[in-house]
Amino acid sequence: MPVSSRTCLLPLVLVMAGCATREVTLPGPASPPPVVEPDHLRAGFGRADITPPPGLGLEAYGPFGGQANGYRHRLYARVILLEDGTGERIALVAVDLAQISLLLHREVARRTALTAGIGVDRLLMAATHAHSGPGHFFSEEAYNLHSAGVKGFDPAMVDFLADRIAAAVEHAAAHLTRAVAGWIQQPVWGLTRNRSRIAWQQNPHAPGRPRPPPDLPPDQQSIDPTWTMLRVDTISAAGDRFEAGAFSVFAFHPTGNPWANDLYDGDVSAIVERGLERYMDRQAGHAEAFAPRSVHLLANGVEGDVSLVGLPERRCDRPSLGRELRPGGPKTPPALDSWSSESDRPGSDCVVRARTFVNATGDALAAEATAIYKAAAGRLSGDLTLGRAFRTYDLTGPEWPARMCEAPMIGRGAGAGAEDGPSLLAGWKVFGLIDLEMKEGTAEPTATGCQAPKKNLHWLLRLAVGPLELPAAMQLSVVRLGDMLLGAIPAEPTTEVGFRLKEAMLESAAEAGLEAASAAIIGLANGYLQYVATPEEYVVQHYEGGSTLYGPGTASALEGELRRLVGELAAGGGAVVNPVVVRPGKPRALLPAPSADHGLHRPRLDRASCSADTAIARWLDVSPGDLVPADGPVLTLTRHQAGAPDLAVWDDDRYVEVRELGSRGRRGHLWEVRWPPPGSVAGRYRFTLLRWPGPGNAWEFECR
Repeated sequence: MPVSSRTCLLPLVLVMAGCATREVTLPGPASPPPVVEPDHLRAGFGRADITPPPGLGLEAYGPFGGQANGYRHRLYARVILLEDGTGERIALVAVDLAQISLLLHREVARRTALTAGIGVDRLLMAATHAHSGPGHFFSEEAYNLHSAGVKGFDPAMVDFLADRIAAAVEHAAAHLTRAVAGWIQQPVWGLTRNRSRIAWQQNPHAPGRPRPPPDLPPDQQSIDPTWTMLRVDTISAAGDRFEAGAFSVFAFHPTGNPWANDLYDGDVSAIVERGLERYMDRQAGHAEAFAPRSVHLLANGVEGDVSLVGLPERRCDRPSLGRELRPGGPKTPPALDSWSSESDRPGSDCVVRARTFVNATGDALAAEATAIYKAAAGRLSGDLTLGRAFRTYDLTGPEWPARMCEAPMIGRGAGAGAEDGPSLLAGWKVFGLIDLEMKEGTAEPTATGCQAPKKNLHWLLRLAVGPLELPAAMQLSVVRLGDMLLGAIPAEPTTEVGFRLKEAMLESAAEAGLEAASAAIIGLANGYLQYVATPEEYVVQHYEGGSTLYGPGTASALEGELRRLVGELAAGGGAVVNPVVVRPGKPRALLPAPSADHGLHRPRLDRASCSADTAIARWLDVSPGDLVPADGPVLTLTRHQAGAPDLAVWDDDRYVEVRELGSRGRRGHLWEVRWPPPGSVAGRYRFTLLRWPGPGNAWEFECR
């Protein structure tokens, strides 16, 4: 059943009534006490489609990113909810978004604390870091204004996501069944690389790091190759075992799409998730369906300085920096610099190359995930023990962890962008004269103070963008799943930070007498605090160091806090869930709303054609607010082939693109679907709109 995108976001509505203030205080809630159940592990699974209608900003491309005109991969939230024999529960949630906001995490927990027994402390919610997801749901005004080309915060967007994610958690809790589960860790080399080796080389050599194959290039050796996977099978009443779900932690930036992309897209992660899900469905005897029945949750690890091998230049046809030509005289102020591009557009060669890379790399990673999943079959047990320790921190108050600076700051190296994807501000001079020093390595060697040697973002940029409301709170948790410890942090740690955090957790476990064979760090979890670099990496002020908001002591502070949480876990676990203050900014209505009268009773085919290797159909239909992809499958395309089986795809296939092309007045809105089928495009096609069952919802056309 579709979930309304306009249900009441209670705290925001109460506090922001009349837009009188931009500050919101969010309560917990913590989880209720566990209810003791039979002495065996139980598991529940959930999936929520969170693909919004076209029209929102594509998050994490920055102010140069575009607006989503449609979708290629649908976006999902996936859930595995585990309950051990004592009634202890943990919900693992992976969401196809660039980040998790603290506001979104708290709003999901507010919905699930009583209905599913999952409050803030038992909800581990991580992002895949897909940059082609929607924005407008962040806790901080800076991210709502500057992380996407479309600016603003929309409480309805928070509702849209929180309602669906919570429904998936509640479904998992309502369908718990007997299960067995087990962990496995295996190295995956050759698909990821360290994109910031100059900074990484500042770290002292430390023993105990994974030994890479000797023939790998240096940048591929200086990463953490560990793929951590929890496999969960269900047990039927008859004792039969069925493959049902997996939870992976692996470090990589999945951003294969360029800024020219104009579609919601789960990117490389979506293909990895679906690849293993389709395999599990086949093994369990499930027929292929619109959405797989199995779930593969893919959480990101220590990916702060990790990119994919072979990543094409994301801008491809880098826009050129020029000066606007216009009439003027000696007293006419010079025009501002501007960027222009002739081929940075949807469907350009740049986008095609990126799509090819995304598909190939996703397939390679999916194959690795499937092999690791198979290897975990002999490690499953029904007596997995669960536990959690959780804490909320006010970074500007008395709970502020020692060694972190009292106020956040963005460095000029951050404004320049990463080495594998520099921003358009890199090297920029205002009017061609004023150098903003927006480049990696910009530092003040003689500076003193907590943030030294970081050089603050240039005052001209701060003046242009206005006040930067940055994160002022964070949430940390340690989750025990058997003899595995998961440390969840709301940031993007670098490779070396990850090694140090894992070592700190395992040392603390040994000191406290807690059985722990291994550990993993989940980044981008339960909130967002940008990057964390080591103190040695911080000094050189590359992108990762310039993006470490709370200074060079942040990594050490996290080590200390994770040690403390492991100690609390060994003592029986617990949670400190304090209210947090968020400042998302003035609300704007950005999520397309249903129209009162769209004036269109049935869809109509506009035209169908074939272009090179692609079948294209256009139709007139309702507005984006009335055709919400998350409400269910929209269409199918079937190609009839003489002497061969028919091919059929839904609008969730990785090769299918759906776009809204704009209003045509009383005729409705024009929509387009594109599908490059494998092999030749020739054949007879049937285009069916699933949203309109019955006669008149299908059309046929032919490609020769």
